[in-house]
Amino acid sequence: NIISIEEQKFQANRIIQYVNSLGASLTSIEDSTELDFLLYHTELLRNQEEDFWIGLYKNVKDEWLWLDNTPVDFVNWNNEAPDKDMSLNCLMMNAKKGTWDIASCYLYRGYICKTLKSK
Repeated sequence: NIISIEEQKFQANRIIQYVNSLGASLTSIEDSTELDFLLYHTELLRNQEEDFWIGLYKNVKDEWLWLDNTPVDFVNWNNEAPDKDMSLNCLMMNAKKGTWDIASCYLYRGYICKTLKSK
């Protein structure tokens, strides 16, 4: 998969539609090795205070799912519980710490996407 890390800020719902139209998805993070890879590359942007949208979202059944249908076998939540506010259902990664936090999908953030796996 080809990964792209973009600092240009978008709302989560708009960027999801945009990257899908390009045959990509906001990234899933399958393990700590992949997380370390992303942290290394976000550090190269020299903008480590930024949060980036990633492809984990909460569905109407309050289940966390990856947009690309990858199983959720690895998580790296921030200290706060991921269900602190039931109205927040998008997820961003802190580029400095690599931790994940829920947020309103209407916030403007950079994003990390990757091409979808061929079937």
